[in-house]
Amino acid sequence: MDMNYPYLAGLIDGDGNIGLNWSPTGKNFRARIRIVMQVNKELRESLIKKGFKKFRTKTKAEVFIIRGADAINLLKKLKSYLILKRRRAKLLIKAYQMMPKKGGRYTEKIVDELTDIKDELHKLVTRPNKIKWTKKKIMNSYEW
Repeated sequence: MDMNYPYLAGLIDGDGNIGLNWSPTGKNFRARIRIVMQVNKELRESLIKKGFKKFRTKTKAEVFIIRGADAINLLKKLKSYLILKRRRAKLLIKAYQMMPKKGGRYTEKIVDELTDIKDELHKLVTRPNKIKWTKKKIMNSYEW
């Protein structure tokens, strides 16, 4: 199966998540696209060809994740095909452009702006969950 961009955008709109993850250990932010669903062998191979990594779960569903620059490059190609998650894609691309390049440092201003984007991404989720982190917690983890 040769997966085209509109089809992949539909998978992400339906069974995917576009997010900005905070890593307290690395004290950095990471872009991530995740799809959770039951797939057949053909679809699994197509997702892996597009750069997704497969993770096991305790259920029949499979988890496919793509991170960092690979996720952003894919979102740039998919952005026009996304419907439900187009705003999330645009926000994540914006956030990624603000992140320091490899070896660079996060400034207080950058962390502040990225946490605002993370909050906005969270508000776009259809199921409102409690935020497990706070801006204060992230800001306090740095030694300015």
